[in-house]
Amino acid sequence: MAILVGATFVVMWGGSWVALTAIDDGAVARTLVRSALSTPAVTAAIGEAIETQASASLARQGIDVEAPGISMQLSDSIGALATSKEFKTAVLAEVDAAQSRLSEELSRDDRAEGPFVVSVDITAMVNDRLEEVFVTGSETPEATLAPVEVEMVSAKTFEEARTAYSRLEYAKSLFLWAGLVFVGLGLAVSTRRHFVVPKFLIAAGAMTWAVVAVLTFASSARLTSLLPGGEEGTWGSLLAQSFADDALPGIRRTLAIVGLVALVVGGVTTLVAKSLGGTRR
Repeated sequence: MAILVGATFVVMWGGSWVALTAIDDGAVARTLVRSALSTPAVTAAIGEAIETQASASLARQGIDVEAPGISMQLSDSIGALATSKEFKTAVLAEVDAAQSRLSEELSRDDRAEGPFVVSVDITAMVNDRLEEVFVTGSETPEATLAPVEVEMVSAKTFEEARTAYSRLEYAKSLFLWAGLVFVGLGLAVSTRRHFVVPKFLIAAGAMTWAVVAVLTFASSARLTSLLPGGEEGTWGSLLAQSFADDALPGIRRTLAIVGLVALVVGGVTTLVAKSLGGTRR
């Protein structure tokens, strides 16, 4: 029993390590951005904010943005910028630049409650679009816009995510040692000590491969629903994103390799233990 408990702790430690790695290396953040920018309500709000800024800037230059033809073109060209590939690329670039800030704010105890946002400089993109709108012989006006903010995580969700992040850090820092303590206990009470480590490795490998199987055949939505609180709960809101489509292949690969190594080493050490005959007390 001690061996199984120890293996469970070690597998949980490995899972927390993999999840934290997915967060810290940017996989989760990029998944969140793609999710946000594929939501019509989000892109509509961003597009409206960009169009409002651009119209205000042009109006300050004396341009009648309500003139027939111009208003519709601005809406079609500038307002649609939020759904464009170039805008998504710019946002993802900002996310990569802000990755260290995300990890820092997830772990900071004194962070004020609020959403996690990234700011994107859109002036150049808007002015490129204006060249398409104003195709007359006159000089194309240039707009000056403030960076647009993209909310990656709402205030409530981010607070829940910070709680979950701290729990994962706790698991990462302690569960490995807890697992080793139980393995040591197994060694202390076992009558066949040669088989304790092989049994531990095989149990850990089998559990890890069970996790790989779940991640392979269960959808992200199904995994989220199994977490405490479901999709809206502490674990489901941000950390379930670490098991989303972009991050999942890398997670499965890492866990599969670790599980395979544990099974192989466990099998080899089992053969060695059998050749030694085991030591009975």
